[in-house]
Amino acid sequence: MADVFISYKRESLEQVERLSGVLRDLNLSVWFDASIHLGEAWAQRILHELDQARVILVCWTPEAMLSDWVLREAQAGFDRDVLAQVKLEPCTPPAPFNAQQIGDLIDWEGSDLTHAALKALLARIERLTGVVNLVRNAHLRAGGQHDELVAMLRALLVERARAGATPMTYAEAERAIRAEAERSGLEIGEFSQISLWGALDSIAEQNRQRREPPLGALIGNEQGMPGRGYWQKHVFLEGVAEEDFALQVKVLKRQRAWARVYPWPQDV
Repeated sequence: MADVFISYKRESLEQVERLSGVLRDLNLSVWFDASIHLGEAWAQRILHELDQARVILVCWTPEAMLSDWVLREAQAGFDRDVLAQVKLEPCTPPAPFNAQQIGDLIDWEGSDLTHAALKALLARIERLTGVVNLVRNAHLRAGGQHDELVAMLRALLVERARAGATPMTYAEAERAIRAEAERSGLEIGEFSQISLWGALDSIAEQNRQRREPPLGALIGNEQGMPGRGYWQKHVFLEGVAEEDFALQVKVLKRQRAWARVYPWPQDV
């Protein structure tokens, strides 16, 4: 059973994937039809997930308003009183859905965790699922995405890569950021491990854009393994089962080796 079932039209897939990524980063389970495997009875799977989901999130666009499936899924959410709604493009959803709150994410680019409509959506999901602190955790995660903090963490990880050092734990990285911020006189406010993950999100985006090795490979838990977000953002192995742990280790070793031999710019 997913926490959130996302209803949308295929034209909005890129926006839906960004929204799904935010929800997953906040430890919500998310299902939409891109999760259907080849050869699977798709209609039966959709109806099953629709019936089980704790929240039905409808992403409205002009195309979605013309979709029988989206209207059917929205009606299921309305009937069960588990409906959450956002607009991804200018449109006016039909009754009875227009009588309920609809968040405006038309101008949301996928990275701003402090966007008013996103916070309202997270508050709605909190109420429907009972999962607490979604809005607060999004705020903390956004706090870690400030340029100074991202640059500070990037420098620490690059230094570790150049030295061929063992990976840092999340707790070590958090302490190192606090110490470096105090040394440099940077006011970081409320900073937690969730904020650290936000900084790692920004570094992951830098790595992808610059075609660099993933610096997130050099930080992990007490066992040296990165969290779920690392696999989502760098390896697309989010669904790897526990029995594939050996595959995770193999991939991680290769990415760490790549980071250690990469010619990182000297200005980092």
